[in-house]
Parts: sequence; structure tokens; C-alpha cells
Amino acid sequence: MKTYIQLIATFMIFCASTAYSSDNNQATSPDDTPPKIVHQALDGPHPVESPATIYAQVTDNNAVKNVTLFYRVKGANEYIPVEMHVYDQQAHMYSVTLPASEVKAPALEYYIQATDLSGNSMLRAGKLFPLTIAIDSGEGSLQYAEQQEPSQPDENQPKAKRYIWAWIAAGILVGALAVAAANSDGGSDDSASSGSGSSSGQGRISIIGPSPN
Repeated sequence: MKTYIQLIATFMIFCASTAYSSDNNQATSPDDTPPKIVHQALDGPHPVESPATIYAQVTDNNAVKNVTLFYRVKGANEYIPVEMHVYDQQAHMYSVTLPASEVKAPALEYYIQATDLSGNSMLRAGKLFPLTIAIDSGEGSLQYAEQQEPSQPDENQPKAKRYIWAWIAAGILVGALAVAAANSDGGSDDSASSGSGSSSGQGRISIIGPSPN
């Protein structure tokens, strides 16, 4: 009987020590899970010199330490950090409003960084590939017309059109030669009636004008 009691006591001590060791290991195990960031980029264009508010939902398996927005005017070298604050604790929503003086054309570039109590960080976008908000300067957008190449002659166009003046000149020449031929025929008939025995005086006239290749 005593042996059974000792065995039960030993078993209970073993179970208690195992549970304590498990709880202790869980409490001291490192947290390597970074926060999660949910953010929808603003739709542009945003009016120039008008305050811009940026929102983000940030959650963590432990606790969020801070959320920071880094922004710059497009073309600037350095990002400016500004802390985002909780405005809805239950929904884990953070926000920050950039003052009107910081909202300049042509655009704002930014990214968001969240860090938890264990030092784990998460980025939404980044320095090299930031999110962009187009800024409307109020001057209207410029539209660039595509420059067209000068029109070129159509090589398939009938070449006779190119020689229209040559054909007109050839027509005038044909008319003049036809008149001359008619006068010549009259003189030949007179010669034939005198019995010279010459031919009837009929002849052939060939006109060669420019023709399309």
C-alpha cells in the first residue's frame, strides 16, 4: 500500500514539474512574429496644399509598439518620419494627417513601418518602391500630342499622275502634227492629179510620249 502511495506521489510531482517547465518555456520563448499592416493607398489626384490623412490597420500577436509613416515630395532625397496614432483601439486603426504645407506637386511618396514590443518590424512598401499619391497642382494636366512623321509619297501611286503635264504637252504636239499632216495631204492630191505617178500621199505619224514604268 505504501508503495502505491509513493508511486502516485511521484507521478503527481512529475506532472506538476512538466507543466511548470512547459509554461516557463512558453513564457521565455522569443517572439519572432512581426506585426501585420493593412493599408489601402489613397486615390489620386489629391488637391495641392490640402491636408492628406493616411490610415492603416496594424495588428500583432503580442502588442504593437509604434507605427511610423515615412514620406517625401517626389524628387526629394530624404524621407520624413512621422508617428501614426491610434484613433480606433478596437479596430486597431492608426492614422496621421500631413499638413497642407507638405502636400506639394507633383506627388507624395511614402511607406509605413510597424514595430512590436519584441522589436519585430514590418514594412508596407519601402524606400526603393514607395506608395505614391498624385498631387493636382490646379494647373491642369498637360497633354502631349504624338509627333507625326512627314508624309511620304505613295510608291504605289500610278506614275502617270506624276507625268500629267508631260501628257498634256504630248497632246498639244499630236494636234499640231495632225493639222500639219492634213495640209500635207492636200498638196499631195494636187501633185497626183498632174500625173507625176507619185503615191497617194498617205503617211503614218508616231508620237512617243512619257509612259509610266
